[in-house]
Formats: sequence, structure tokens, C-alpha cells
Amino acid sequence: MRCVALAAAAAAVCGFAFAKTPPEAKLRTQAEALLDRGDYAAALVVFTRCIALNAKDPDAFDGRGYAEDALGRYQEAIADETAAIALDAGFADAYRDRGNARADAGDNTRALEDLDRAIALDRTDAGVFADRGRVEAALSLSDRALADFRYALKLNPRFALAWRDLGDYYDNQGDDQEAVAKYTRAIALSPRDTVTWSSRGFAWSELGRWDRALKDYSHALKIDPKDSDSWSNFGDAQFALRNTDAAIASYDRALALDAKNASAMLGRGNALAAKGNDLAAISEYDRAVRTKPDFADAWYRRGLAKLRLGDEKGSALDFAMADKIDPDVTRR
Repeated sequence: MRCVALAAAAAAVCGFAFAKTPPEAKLRTQAEALLDRGDYAAALVVFTRCIALNAKDPDAFDGRGYAEDALGRYQEAIADETAAIALDAGFADAYRDRGNARADAGDNTRALEDLDRAIALDRTDAGVFADRGRVEAALSLSDRALADFRYALKLNPRFALAWRDLGDYYDNQGDDQEAVAKYTRAIALSPRDTVTWSSRGFAWSELGRWDRALKDYSHALKIDPKDSDSWSNFGDAQFALRNTDAAIASYDRALALDAKNASAMLGRGNALAAKGNDLAAISEYDRAVRTKPDFADAWYRRGLAKLRLGDEKGSALDFAMADKIDPDVTRR
């Protein structure tokens, strides 16, 4: 989104001019403040009022599209950003925001087209290079993604999200040591970002450093104790360190916060299996595959538990399903 706050600032300096500010401009400034606070539902309502007053305001359509995307209303967001572009063909932010909405909707190919157009219109915005890098990574255009993340950081070396993106890139490439280094840079710039703490924790776990992973997950929970995924990750680290009962308690916390957290169900099943309770473990794996039918790990673990109980036919069916979803799971 491009900022229109300068208009209000100029009006305030002039004194008399503010009274002449169109009502939709005042509303738009209010809506943008709501966006800044993360109150997307309220921002959407105010942007809609702006559009009712002036249906030719591209900034209002762009703002409403941004709010809709944040609320998971991707097709509505795409429609509003398209309307903004129709009103202003050179609106770089609208192309960027439509690209991000398309990426969120799973249409990475068209998202990339929009982000290419946004960059052609404005090459000074580090954020759009990072956005394009994430889409390129999703399309397995690894070299291009790496170049965009690096260029974003060239434009803004203190861009914490781009450092996190770079960490994600190296993690996906299997270079967890380098991922840890990039996540560490991101944390130094944005120490309250729970996602980066959790991402670094995962990279430590891939390196077998479960003690460090536990510390990072713990830190994420100090920042946001209501994050179900962080409790699940914390449980994984406790389980790896053979603190099985503590792990189960953490998985319980995760599920209390999000009853559909399939990863916590899997972890809880693994912990119960480790305690020799395969029947209870199967019950957890059942819940996991009902919640997330393409969860290969849960199918595979349920197959192992059934095999230990002598159910060879049932285990073979579960192994086959796991292999169909992700062949690598059954090869571990």
C-alpha cells in the first residue's frame, strides 16, 4: 500500500487546508491506521465506506484488498486489487498486493507475473523483492529466489523479514548451519518475532541440537504463550531429549489452544508409543489423519504401531498410503 498520510500532514501544516480534505481521504487515513494496528476487519469496513463515497479511488480499493488478503478472503482481495489497477495502471503497490493475494490463494505463476510488474514499476522497494523471492522459492526457482532475497537486503540491510526469508531458503536447501546464521541475524533485528525463533529452533533440530532447539522454542513461548505450534514444537524437542511426560503435557497445551493441530496429535502419538501404549498412540494417529488426510508421517507412524500390535494387513495399508503421499517418509 502506498501511504497517503502526507496529504493529511500537509493539511495540518497549512492550517486552513485540512477542512477542505475530502471526507473519503479522512476515512482512508483512518483505515490505514487500522491496518497498521492489525485490525483488518475494521479497516475493511472503513475502506468500504471510502469506496462508497468515491468509487474511483485506487488507494481505497488497494487498502480494502490488502485487508481482505490478511483476512483470508483471497478472491475478493484479487478483485479489489484488479479494480485499483484498472483505475491506475502504474500503481506498483496494487500489483504487489495482488501478487501476494494470488500467492496466498496458491496461484504462484500469476503471482510472479504481478510481482514482476510491480518491480518493473518500482525497483526501490525491498519488500517486493522479498515477496517475489518467496514466490520463486515456491516455484522451485531457487537461484532467482536467492538473488531476490540478497537484493532486498542490499536495498535494506536491516530488513528482518528478508533475513528470515534467506534462512528459510537455506533451510530448504538443507544447509541448516547457514539457516541458523541467517535466522540469528533476523532475531537481532526483530527479537519479538516468534516465527523466526521457531524457525531457528527447527534448524537446530535438523542439526541434532535439540538442546538449542528447546531454548528457541521456549523463547517463542515467552513471547506468545498462546501459540499452539510453538507448544507442539516445544513438545517435539522435549520428546527428542527423552522428557516424554513433559512432551505429552506440551502437546496437550498445543491441542487445548488448537484442537486441529495435527502435528501435536502426531507428537502425542509418538510419545505414547514410546511409553509402550500403542493403542492410545493409534487413537492419536487416527485423529491426525482425520484432521489432515495428506499427513504422511501420521499414516506411517500408525502403520508402525499396528505392526507392533500384529495387525500386518492394517499396517500395510497405512504404509501404502504414506508412500503414496510422500515416498520419502517410508524410506527413512
